[in-house]
Amino acid sequence: ELHRRRLTVLMVALALFNDMLQLTMLLPIISTLVASPPPLGVSSNREIALGVFFASKDICQLSVAPFAGLLTAKTTPEIALALSTVGLGAA
Repeated sequence: ELHRRRLTVLMVALALFNDMLQLTMLLPIISTLVASPPPLGVSSNREIALGVFFASKDICQLSVAPFAGLLTAKTTPEIALALSTVGLGAA
């Protein structure tokens, strides 16, 4: 039981670390990428493109949340947490 609890805390810490890494490293780069010329940036509607970039993480979370709930209901919470951590790492 103690090993499982430590593993769960480690996985949650890894997920939070990955999320904070995304916020601190990717967030400052996004506005620079949008302002750069194509193919990395956009030539018009920069504000809309920047809004889509910022909202994409939340849109993905909202679209995957029902499936994550079903996964948690059909399996154990530890398996769902492990899969979500792998998905967060892949993102």
